[in-house]
Amino acid sequence: MKDRLYSWVVNLYRKVRRRLDPLSRLEGMAYWNKRVERYGNRAVFDLTHPEDELEQVTSRQKEAVFPYLKAHLRGDERTVLDFGCGSGRLTADLASIIGGEAYGVDPVGALIEAAPACDGVHFQVMPEGELPFADSFFDVVFIFVVFCNITDDAVLARTVGELRRVLRPGGLLFFVDNTTDFPDANYVRSRNVEEYQQMFDFLTLEHLGDFYDLGDRYSIMAGRKT
Repeated sequence: MKDRLYSWVVNLYRKVRRRLDPLSRLEGMAYWNKRVERYGNRAVFDLTHPEDELEQVTSRQKEAVFPYLKAHLRGDERTVLDFGCGSGRLTADLASIIGGEAYGVDPVGALIEAAPACDGVHFQVMPEGELPFADSFFDVVFIFVVFCNITDDAVLARTVGELRRVLRPGGLLFFVDNTTDFPDANYVRSRNVEEYQQMFDFLTLEHLGDFYDLGDRYSIMAGRKT
């Protein structure tokens, strides 16, 4: 009962904030560039979290997700793509987990500029829907809460095609996203596990589990390219 009440209060707060926020009228990259301009690195979080909780949120996300990633590695992976890496808060961990090189890409230049320098980690701004890498370059593609923020169907299709292109045959796609049923907006789109499984038709995307944050469900999925 308490969980449902909490979720209801959080969602009501989000709806009110969305209606009052002039950014909510923007779409695509226009929205994200303005959001980062206003909130800095905090922009990649649910803004319902207060500033002093953000490190704890990241720690909880790592604890929820990384054990699944480690369990699905074969041990021969040496390159990982952190697609939509934001300010790179998970990228160095990915390099450490595989014992190799991690490449973080994001279309928002201000976030890439804020990413911390680290051995074995490379950051690069990418054009929306394009990846500046050769075919079959990556052993692992890691995607953490990115696709719910892609609302343009043409950009979405190009993005899936690019991810397929740069992931080597037999490579691992590891995918986490918000699968809560929420009202769509100009800058966010609600999708469920089955929609994502159909979207990535070049592999069998297995639903591994879920974790929850502020009443929202985040689903963890993985599959290897055939």
